Formats: sequence, C-alpha cells, structure tokens
Amino acid sequence: MEYRYGRRKELQVGEFLERRGWAWAVSRGSRGPVDLLAERGRTRIAIQVKATSSDAISYNRLSLEPERKLQCLASRAGFEPVGVLQVRGIMRVA
Repeated sequence: MEYRYGRRKELQVGEFLERRGWAWAVSRGSRGPVDLLAERGRTRIAIQVKATSSDAISYNRLSLEPERKLQCLASRAGFEPVGVLQVRGIMRVA
C-alpha cells in the first residue's frame, strides 16, 4: 500500500474520533506500530490503522508481531491499544 494512502486513512480515523469528542494526534513514529494517539477524559488510546481498498478483508494485514508491538508500546505509555481496519471506507475496531 502506498504510504500517502495509509496516511490519508489515518487522518480519516482521526477526524472520525474528533467528531466524537476525542483529542488526537499523529504519532511521531506513525510508520511503526502506533499511528495515532487519542484522548477523551481519562481514556487514552494508541491506534494502529490498517486500510485496504479491496472488497475482501485480508487478515494477513493484521499480523501478530505488529499487534504485540502496539500492545507493548501502548501499555508502557499508559494507553490502551486499539486496532482499526478500514475496508472501502468502513471502519472496524479491534
């Protein structure tokens, strides 16, 4: 997937969160396991966004190693890890 496409999807997720009252920012290491950081009240989440324009959901995009890294980095920083899969504009939260 082209990086610009992935960045655009990250920003769409951020705007989705903002409309629901979350403050958010692109993670400095957004080419790593954490793409976005968001906070609302006392809840803090670290988000990894995976996106595809394909009609079929490929669970190969959700491998265990990036998921483990997301969990580790998020917990160290006091955030809850969240995975978002965006398929043809529809978001699924894991």
